[in-house]
Amino acid sequence: MTAEEKSKLSSLESTRIIDIETESNYLLFGVNIGFDLWLIEYSFGPYLMYHDTTISLRSCKYKSFVYNGNSLDLPSICSFYPDDIIDLDSQNYSGLAYGIRTQQSIVFLQTDNWRISVEFSENEVYKIFDSNFKPVDKYVILK
Repeated sequence: MTAEEKSKLSSLESTRIIDIETESNYLLFGVNIGFDLWLIEYSFGPYLMYHDTTISLRSCKYKSFVYNGNSLDLPSICSFYPDDIIDLDSQNYSGLAYGIRTQQSIVFLQTDNWRISVEFSENEVYKIFDSNFKPVDKYVILK
């Protein structure tokens, strides 16, 4: 944290917490190779990705709660008091990345006009380059 961000935090109430929010837009270009066994399909291949990511450091009121559901549906702490969020800092990164994309499909029914299937895909990012093309060591899985 920068000195300016620390001074902003020290001037706030002690019941506030720090939250990091990320927003990312990306475009993948790649080629996959795979096999199709009618019921099961699998493909993989390299890709090149352009990304535009905004990272915001913010502060909000703390809310204690108990949640027994799926962790993917877990609400953000700051979503309980959306009108009381204080933005401390925001930075934007854009650039290129490369990695491997895999895709699996289970086909239930397929005709000439339509298809019923369940598909799963995963993008493994091996290296991210920011707007100055400096390598950033990160490992992110986008699903």
